[in-house]
Amino acid sequence: MKTLELEPLNEKKLHLLLVKKAYNEPWSVTSFPTTKSEPRTGILQRPSMAFCNMIRQLAEREKPDFVTDELGMRSAKEFEEDNPLVETFADLKVPFRAVEMDEFARSYLASSLEQKMDKRNEIIDAIQALSKKKRVSDADYRIDQLTAYGQYIQDQFEDELRDIEFGIRESWIAMGILKEADNIEKKKINGIHLCSPQHFEGLMNLLEMVDVDVTPITYKSELAGAEDETMEGITGLTGISSVEMTPVVKHPKNKKQSILFFLEEQNYASPFDVCVAYDAGFDIVVPYSNVSADNVTTLVQDAIFSRGVKGVKRTCFFIGGRDITKAREMANDVKTAMVKPFVTSVVVDPHGAFTTSAALVAKAEEALPAIGLDSLGKAKVLVLAGTGPVGQSVATLCAAAGAETTISSRSAERAKDVADHLSTDIYSIKGIQVSTPEEVQAALKKATLVFATGPPGAELVTKDHLDSVATNQILLDANAVPPSGIAGLKPSDDLRELASGKLGIGPLAIGDLKLKVQRNLLRDAREKSKGIYDDSSALDVARAILDELHVTGKTQPPALLVKTN
Repeated sequence: MKTLELEPLNEKKLHLLLVKKAYNEPWSVTSFPTTKSEPRTGILQRPSMAFCNMIRQLAEREKPDFVTDELGMRSAKEFEEDNPLVETFADLKVPFRAVEMDEFARSYLASSLEQKMDKRNEIIDAIQALSKKKRVSDADYRIDQLTAYGQYIQDQFEDELRDIEFGIRESWIAMGILKEADNIEKKKINGIHLCSPQHFEGLMNLLEMVDVDVTPITYKSELAGAEDETMEGITGLTGISSVEMTPVVKHPKNKKQSILFFLEEQNYASPFDVCVAYDAGFDIVVPYSNVSADNVTTLVQDAIFSRGVKGVKRTCFFIGGRDITKAREMANDVKTAMVKPFVTSVVVDPHGAFTTSAALVAKAEEALPAIGLDSLGKAKVLVLAGTGPVGQSVATLCAAAGAETTISSRSAERAKDVADHLSTDIYSIKGIQVSTPEEVQAALKKATLVFATGPPGAELVTKDHLDSVATNQILLDANAVPPSGIAGLKPSDDLRELASGKLGIGPLAIGDLKLKVQRNLLRDAREKSKGIYDDSSALDVARAILDELHVTGKTQPPALLVKTN
C-alpha cells in the first residue's frame, strides 16, 4: 500500500490552475451508497462538449506542463477509453493523468466503516426485536440504552466518512498532483487540475498549505437560443453546442494580506528596506525596533499563531541591524521560535549588507572573463577595509566559492580577529594590516579581484597604485559618496579601464543590481514562505538576474581585454 506523504516540492515551484468541474466526480469509499444524491443525475456526471471546449481553450492559452483529473469510481481503462478530455490533451501534447486515493488505502478505510455500519445495524435489529417484546419489564430502558449507543456509532460513522471523503481523499489527490509536478524537469511548473465542486475549497486550502501557488478557476455558462424550445425540440437538438462555458478566475473571499515583520536591533528600521519591501509586493510592513534575543520569541509566536496555518504562509520576517553575526543569530532565533506547521520565511539583510555583497560578487564573477579567469574559485580576492558588514559578507561569499581571500584593516589585530571568526572548516580567510600606501601596494600585487568596502568618502586605492601594480585586475567600489574608494572610478562605470589592465565597476552599476536582488529576494520569500534567505541566497538571485540579462541580450558578457600576466 502506498503511503500518504504530503510535503512541499523540493526546490521547485508549482503554479496550479484549480478548475471547478461542472459536476462532482462519482466516488465512494464503501461498496454501499453513502450519500443521498439523486440516482437519475448520474448520467450528467461527465464532461460535456462545452466543458471540453473551455478546457481546451484554457490549456492552449496557459500551456500547462501537465493536467490532472480525479479518477473517481472509474477504472484506469475507463479513464483512458471513455473520456473525451484524453483526446483533447493528446492533441495538445500535454500529459493527462488521473489522481486518486490508493485503492488499498480505500479498501482498508472501507472495512473500518463497514464494521461500524454492521454494529449500527446490529443495534437497530436489537431495538426492533425489543419493541416487539413490550411485556419485558425493562424493555423501554434497554431500548433507550441501545438507541443512545446506536446514535453514538452513527455519529462516529458519519464523522469518519466525512473525514475520508474530504480530508483524507483530498490529501491523496493533492499528493498525486505534487507527484506529477515533481516528475517535470523544471524549476517553475504550470499545471491544471480538474476538481469536483465539493472538493474545490478544501483542495485549494490544502495545496496552498504545501506552498503551491493556486489560481482558482470557475466558469460561466450561457445558453445560445435554446430557452424557448419545447421538450420535443430540446430532445431533437444537438443541444450541447447551444451551451457556451467561459473560465472565470474566482477571487477567494477575505484573502489574507501578506505581512512582513521587520525586526531591528537598532532604534529604528531602515526606510530604504521598508520601501523595497512594499515594492516587492508585501501588503503590510510592520517595523519593530530594539528587538533582542530576549523578546524575539514572543514577537514571532504572537505573529504566526494569530494568522492560522494558512495565514502564516503569507507572513514573513526581515532581520535588519548592523552586526551581521547578531543578524544571523537572530534569524536562527526566529526559526527556532516557529512551531510546525506555523513555519514561514526569514530574510536576513543587515543594513543591506547581504544584498550589496551579493551584487558586488555577482558583478565580479560576470567580469572575470575580461582578465582571463573562468570562475571565482580561481581568483585571488582582496577586500580592502573588509571588517565591516559588507566586507565580511563579500569575503565569506568569495571564500565559500573557493577563492583565495584576504581582508584588510588598519589594525592587524582587528583583521586577524575578523578573518578567524569568518573562517570555517571548509575555507580559510586571511587577515592583514593595510594602513600605509606601501602596504596597499603590496596587497594589491597579489590580487586579481579587489573590493573596496571602506567608509564613505575614503580613497583606498590611488592613481599611483593603479599605475604601479602590473597585475590585471577587476576593481569594485561599494561607496557612492565622493571621493571614490578607487581613484578615477566613476559611479556609473561598468568595466571601464582605469589603467592598463585595470577594469573598474562603480557603485551605481552595483547598486542597480543590489536593488533588484533585494526586491527579488523579498518576493521569493513572500511567495515560497519557507527557509532563511541570507547572503548566499542573495548571490543565487543576483546570478540569476545577470544570467537572464545575458539570455535576453540586454547585456553582453565581457570580452578579454588584455592578456593575463
